[in-house]
Formats: sequence, C-alpha cells, structure tokens
Amino acid sequence: MSNPNMWTLEEQEEIRNRLIKMSFDYHFKNNEHYRAYCLLQNVDENIKSIDDIPVFPTSVFKSLKFHTAKEKDIENWFTSSGTSGIKSYIARDRLSIERLLGSVNYGMKYIGNWFEHQMELINLGPDRFNAANVWFKYVMSLVELLYPTAFTASDAEIDFEGTIKHLERIKCSKKTTCLIGPPYYIFLLCRYMQKNKVNYKGDDQIYIITGGGWKKNEKESLSREDFNKLLIDTFQLTSVKQIRDTFNQVELNTCFFEDENQQKHVPPWVYARTLDPKTLLPLAKGEVGLMSYMDASSTSYPAFLVTDDIGIVRESDEHHSGTTVEIIRRLSTRGQKGCALIMSESLA
Repeated sequence: MSNPNMWTLEEQEEIRNRLIKMSFDYHFKNNEHYRAYCLLQNVDENIKSIDDIPVFPTSVFKSLKFHTAKEKDIENWFTSSGTSGIKSYIARDRLSIERLLGSVNYGMKYIGNWFEHQMELINLGPDRFNAANVWFKYVMSLVELLYPTAFTASDAEIDFEGTIKHLERIKCSKKTTCLIGPPYYIFLLCRYMQKNKVNYKGDDQIYIITGGGWKKNEKESLSREDFNKLLIDTFQLTSVKQIRDTFNQVELNTCFFEDENQQKHVPPWVYARTLDPKTLLPLAKGEVGLMSYMDASSTSYPAFLVTDDIGIVRESDEHHSGTTVEIIRRLSTRGQKGCALIMSESLA
C-alpha cells in the first residue's frame, strides 16, 4: 500500500485526474441511469475536465437502488445509521469493499507504521460479522484485518471493565495500544474511568481514533478542544497528537484520517471540492461551500456526490502534501436543500 508522503501535489493531481476520469468512463458506459442523467445535462463521455462530471445528491440513495454492479456481484447493501430520518442504501461489490480496506490501511499510516506484532486494537463496537449492514460499524470493524483486535461493545452496552482489562494487558505487553470508537462511546468510557478512579497512564504508547460523530447524542457533545482535554487527562497522554478523528459517510467509499495536526487528509483517488450552495458551481480552495466528492475507488456505484455538509477544502505542500477537508456543519433548511432535491428527482 502506498505511503501518504510519497507524492507531491502535482503528482497527486495527475493521479486524481486519471483515476477519476477512468471511473467516470466506467460508470457512464455501464450505468444506464447515470448515463441518462449525464446526457440530460448535455454531458457525454468526452469530458475535458473532471469538474465537468455531473454529480448528484446523496439523497438519491434514500429513494433509489442506484448501482452499476450487477445484482449477482453485490456483496452487501450497506445502510446509514438513519439518525436523521430515512436511511440510505448503498450496494457494494467485493472490489469496492477491498478498496475501502485499502483506504483504512493507507489512512492508518498518518498515525504511524507498525508491524502486526507491535500493536493491538480495542474497538468499542462489534466485529464485522455482527455489524450487520450498518456502514460506520462495518468500517470501524475492518481494522481487525490489519491488527489483532478486541471488540468490547455492542448496540446495547459497553463492557467497561473488559475494555480496561485490555488496556492494561496490552500496556503490560509493551505493545502500542489503539483505542477506536465513536466519540460518544469514548466519552462514556472516560466518565466511567473517572467515576471509578481508574488510573491508566498511557504516556506515548496509546492512540485514540474516533469516527462517526456524536449523532443522536449531539446534546452531550463536547467541542474538539474540550474532548481533547478529556482524553489527555483520562488516559494521561503525552500529546494531543495521539488523538485522531476519521471522516466517512455511507455514500463515500473512502475513509479520511487525520494527521498529527488533526487535519483530515483526502487520498489522491478522491477529488474533494466545495460548491456554491445556490449555483452548484465549484468554489476556490479555502472557500466555505457545499462539500462534493468524486471517489474513484467505487466500482459498484458512481460515487460522484454532492452532500448535505458545509465545509472547506484546502491544499498544502508542507509536511503532508495534499488535500484536507474541514466539515463545519450540515445543511439545516429545506430551502438550502432545494438544488439537491431537484437533482435527485431528475435521477428518479
């Protein structure tokens, strides 16, 4: 698997353009619904720029079974958590799932490089066989294919005592510990450890990776600064650099991992940009707008998306050269979602 630091900005742009165009060609030729959608917008296969590729709102997956893969090749239908209402249903074939795992492996290298015998993971969630088809739980469970992993939570409860025993066991083995889970579950673990006066001295031998957001527990959510402080105090961390968040959504086939400065990086096979919420025209880097992604790793469906997120896309040529994203908030009103609704109806 490639290393995040091996390409310059220019090399990443070349890779991105080539892979996204290949992905567009594939889905244009093999997905009649997407092809009709493109032609409706006067776009054929002869695009000049990847910015010419028609994107569609993620809400499409709430109302349509929209896929390029043949039914017999679909490994599973994955769903969103459904915390905001109707669930999305996304078809994935084996190659798309394998590439998703590749993105997790790639992203972990922003955290460090370990051999299998040097690290163990504790996942505050189910293994992939019990994650059913809920996307975030499945994504987080994939780490067990990279490193030995203990699973200490289910939908019903967190095994706090079991989690603490694993933390102490791995620490005594002199291996690096990686604790993974939704921020709310990590928050509950911290509260349990403080209430029961658990003295765990993690030093620089533990990393904490969160993902999935606070969702239905938003009312109890902490600011990033306060959350960082809680984790540093509870686990007695050496540095805030040991805390990383990840970004993914069910319609996207790639995970974005944070670097040591807590900046979320977009790998070169994904094109991230912001769009004007009213015109849906691309905005310049650094401008706040509607988040849009083109993900070349998906073969089972065309991942050319407009989301409900407002954010910023930046480029940097410093320590980790490449593209970063910052998600600010979700669209909140029906009026703001008007363009997306119209686009969704044209695909139906």
